[in-house]
Amino acid sequence: MVHPSFTQGCEEGQGILAPRSDCAHLTVISSGHGPVGKEFRLIDGVITKIPWAQINYGTAETIKVGNAQSLVSLIENLSTNQAVTLGILAKVGKIFSLVTQSRETENSISRTLKHFSHNQGAGWMLLDVDADDLPEDLKNKVKGKGGLLRALLHIFPVLSSVTRVIRGSSSSGVTAPDGKALHKESLHIYILVSDARKIKTYLRHLHEKLWLEGFGHIKTTKAGGLLDRSLVDLAVAGPERLIFEAEPQIQPPLTKSTTFCEWYEGVPLALPEANDSENFKELVSKAKKALKPVADKVKRSSIEKAAIRLTEQQNIPKKIARRIIKSRMEGQILQDDDILTMTNGSSINVAAFLKVTKCTKCMPCPVEGIEYGPTTASFYPANEISPEPRIISFAHGLKTIFHFERYRR
Repeated sequence: MVHPSFTQGCEEGQGILAPRSDCAHLTVISSGHGPVGKEFRLIDGVITKIPWAQINYGTAETIKVGNAQSLVSLIENLSTNQAVTLGILAKVGKIFSLVTQSRETENSISRTLKHFSHNQGAGWMLLDVDADDLPEDLKNKVKGKGGLLRALLHIFPVLSSVTRVIRGSSSSGVTAPDGKALHKESLHIYILVSDARKIKTYLRHLHEKLWLEGFGHIKTTKAGGLLDRSLVDLAVAGPERLIFEAEPQIQPPLTKSTTFCEWYEGVPLALPEANDSENFKELVSKAKKALKPVADKVKRSSIEKAAIRLTEQQNIPKKIARRIIKSRMEGQILQDDDILTMTNGSSINVAAFLKVTKCTKCMPCPVEGIEYGPTTASFYPANEISPEPRIISFAHGLKTIFHFERYRR
């Protein structure tokens, strides 16, 4: 049960009620299978982050979080097995049993759009702002504006008057015994909005505006994809998406300083005026065209490296290995002789994996690999939702479904 102080700002009404349009809410997700989020260990003298970003079962409770102070209180009191979502459930204050979609019953829910939605009224929008992956020219541009926050306020001065909570990265300040520390230039900025149903529109507006002001860029993927990116992440708009704010687990001898946090009680953000979308589209199109040769080169290199590794692991001709890798990267089809990487870094071929894996299992993305994160994808066995097993990846904020070739014959 959530502490009553977290409901400040929406005091009227007690017990289990329907969400109110004049009050913002969040949903707290509690994992039933242990800590989630980040863990830091010192491995061979190197500070190593171990992310765990999946919750397959547990509980979910929507609570009223009407102002910045109550949001800060909520975040500071999250346990290591808890995360939040921007969306709401049908009832406020009711604890729902949370399971995977295939295991839903009349007494449980899944973390899907069937059960999670944005409030028909006030809500919290998240700006997930990260400078670490920016091209060098944009990093210098942000630095020239005085950092991430000053850059955003320069482009969106209206943000200075809105109700907001700003938190630094929970990774920053992790320190080894020799004094070396992690510094991650990223922020989570929660902004109170007047209509939570338009969060995706708000974020799209900010993203386009950043491009028009010269703060957009194109990111390439291992598969040769070209993704338009800016200082804000569009993937965090979903009402069911997990947001990890609890302090990370720090294993001795590592230590960590307090995470930066500041808040301001202002006014809700109203929907801004529309941008010049045609100019935005033209900028993105030109940027993608300029980077297309680079993306093609990245793709060829990724296929070649993966084919060499597969040849060595499976003892098959390189020509066949290259065909298998292309099937994975271009068609999202996994053949029996392909190799999958597990969360612990070990490898197993697809045929053996399908033989021994009978339940939902977290894993790295089959294309981006463990370097992108050990839990960015999940294997789902055949069930009433899908007649065949599949792997679903959310790498780069995109939903990519991988199928198995043996079921396509």
